[in-house]
Amino acid sequence: MVLNSQTSTVPLMPWLIHKLAIGETEIMRDFLWTIAPPQGNFSWGLGTSIFCREFSDYNEDQLAFPGIFSDYEQAIATQAFGGRTLARTCEAWGLDKIDPTSNEPVHSDVPVLLMAGQFDSLTPPRWAQEVAATLTNSYLFEIEGYAHSPTFGGECPASMALRFFDDPSQPPDSSCLEALKIEFVVTD
Repeated sequence: MVLNSQTSTVPLMPWLIHKLAIGETEIMRDFLWTIAPPQGNFSWGLGTSIFCREFSDYNEDQLAFPGIFSDYEQAIATQAFGGRTLARTCEAWGLDKIDPTSNEPVHSDVPVLLMAGQFDSLTPPRWAQEVAATLTNSYLFEIEGYAHSPTFGGECPASMALRFFDDPSQPPDSSCLEALKIEFVVTD
């Protein structure tokens, strides 16, 4: 389960780990919503169309990730964006296989703004760094205390993006990032 996919739950991670360590597993019910985007902010059809395009060259068995908790992994594989469900959905849609060159790095001097949440486990900051390496006119910011999709998680990253869209020829004003500090919750 990817509980740190939502910025709002990142500060709670030490507290949650403590609760689980002392056997208070019922607390997980309150966090189940974090494995899925909040209602109204995401289209399952759009998400599936993106994932199907990206994974169209994989079969069902290749999208099931074996590990030490096989029952858990099998359950995850059959959820909405689990590997098995995704492979079956994509096969039903009948998409053509992806062009192998689409996985090659893009080289460009077009202005690009990259924002990575410090605690994003879905698209880690190192991936943004890899992308920025071949984009000569890119601006990369790792947003402290944030998880996935920083522009959806707060005013500072959203305002930076909007200003960049208004004038991509200028570096975004990142001064608001200085005020971002994460305070972890460690006790009740």
